[in-house]
Amino acid sequence: MGSLRLTRALVVLLCALLAACSGRAREPVPPKVAPAQPPHAQIFRALTTAQRNVIAEQFRARNGPLWKIGGEEEGRGATDIDRFHGFVRRAFRRDTPPPASAPPQEEEAIAVAQAFIKRNSDLFGIPLREVVDLETKALLLPASTQPTPATHWMARVSGSFPTRGFEAFRDLESTIEVWVYVDDDRETRFLLNFSKVHTGLAIATKETATDAVTASKIVGRRVFALEDDPARGASSVRVLRRIPLGVIEAVDVKRRDLTIHVSEGPLAAWLIYRLAYKVQVEKRDPTGAFFYFWYIVDAVTGDVIEDAVPPLVTPTP
Repeated sequence: MGSLRLTRALVVLLCALLAACSGRAREPVPPKVAPAQPPHAQIFRALTTAQRNVIAEQFRARNGPLWKIGGEEEGRGATDIDRFHGFVRRAFRRDTPPPASAPPQEEEAIAVAQAFIKRNSDLFGIPLREVVDLETKALLLPASTQPTPATHWMARVSGSFPTRGFEAFRDLESTIEVWVYVDDDRETRFLLNFSKVHTGLAIATKETATDAVTASKIVGRRVFALEDDPARGASSVRVLRRIPLGVIEAVDVKRRDLTIHVSEGPLAAWLIYRLAYKVQVEKRDPTGAFFYFWYIVDAVTGDVIEDAVPPLVTPTP
């Protein structure tokens, strides 16, 4: 009898536990989140004076306190730093080189310039992995072009390479052009950086818009070509007249090429990289002559980023 009561008590206890468990709120299962996709456009804001001055201090910390960035001597801050990608464009030292027994040889000038570029590659906008493939040539300077009497060599460091992750886009190829001046004491005191590089890019590169979306903001536009006005040929100012070509129709849109379009905002306040299409439009005039127009169109919305330039023809005499 006692064992029966014990068995019933265990059953009641087990039922109570099951009821309590079934009534307990389950832990919420977090929803699966798809990985963030890169945007199809990226904006680089112009660096502030304070941000440029930080880069100038980094350059001095690495190369010595006597270095200045262009603009600092005039009290304008380090203005000769690329306004969007933040690499040094012009830098110099004003100290006088000590007397040297002999100017460096060509090989020495090249070695000095290469070492200087390698040490500062990130501050010149050059990925370190690309430095080894750059070409360095030393040019002996005529007396009339020497920054100082002790500067006999200018080493030109140059090359080009695709932007990592954007190898398919020729417009984003980086070009390096740095002039490093080497003094007789085997030191560098002046440099100019004419490079065009693209750093910090993280935008989508896959095609998105359909053909219809790509053409949607182009179809319906009225276009024309330009030619010299034969009636004003004797004018001292070139006078052009329009050749009406009508309205763009869907059949006039012949091709589209995926590209990365780069443009500056008003007053160069920002720089925009945008995935876009370069769209070709073909029109004929009444005589059957072909005219071609190229539009830059946003790859997602189809908005026209850059209008086509009217073709210019010169009438045959």
